[in-house]
Amino acid sequence: MITYIKDMKALLTCDVFGGFGIPPTLYDENRDVIGWYEPLIKKYVVNIIGHYRNFIISNIDKIRKLNLDVRIIAPAHGLIWRNNPEMIINYYYELAKAEVVSDKIVIVYSSMYGFVEKAANILRKHISSYGLRVITFKFTDDKQSELSDILSEVYDSRALILGVSTYEADVFPKLEYVIKMLIHKVNIEKPLIVLVTYGWGPVAIKKITELLKNSKFRIIDVISIRGRVKDEDISKINEALRKVLSF
Repeated sequence: MITYIKDMKALLTCDVFGGFGIPPTLYDENRDVIGWYEPLIKKYVVNIIGHYRNFIISNIDKIRKLNLDVRIIAPAHGLIWRNNPEMIINYYYELAKAEVVSDKIVIVYSSMYGFVEKAANILRKHISSYGLRVITFKFTDDKQSELSDILSEVYDSRALILGVSTYEADVFPKLEYVIKMLIHKVNIEKPLIVLVTYGWGPVAIKKITELLKNSKFRIIDVISIRGRVKDEDISKINEALRKVLSF
């Protein structure tokens, strides 16, 4: 729900057209500030409104059909748009379309003993050799990535790679939560590699594929590694990457 103040030609939009962060200026006159702010807008849209992104498109269409003379857009937080209010409308619209806009691949993994981490490092090296950007998030003893950053980066990525440790005959809990949130907040058709390490048995694979089966993510390949990464596993990793890049 938004309010249009006719005399001021202003839209008061509450959460709509807002973003995370505290910009150093109040208004949108500074291009450097806008450049700094744009990634925080994307992060906000994906994390807060991502599940309902189709409503962004339908309601912006509704606003445009009203032919309002909008000179100011004032959300509850973030920049006030009075220099170019159409810019934030267009940016929200483009974000809601959820199109791939960058040539990057995101790797998200958990690693308890370093086995998944080694496989992730091999993937990162080979992805970089194709001239692509790699963004890595991990859950290890010394690093716990932010979920909001993961969702934001996966949103417009070319592909996603999940590296999952098997934990007590199940999916490592933090990666299970990440997967569920990716399905809930992002859920865009894009290629996906699932890489699972295990000791006793590859039971986590079945549970991960069960989680993803009703999502829009496309599982291109599943790699199962028992214990340490071996030469044959590296061959599987390279083949899976080739499949993703040809998607």
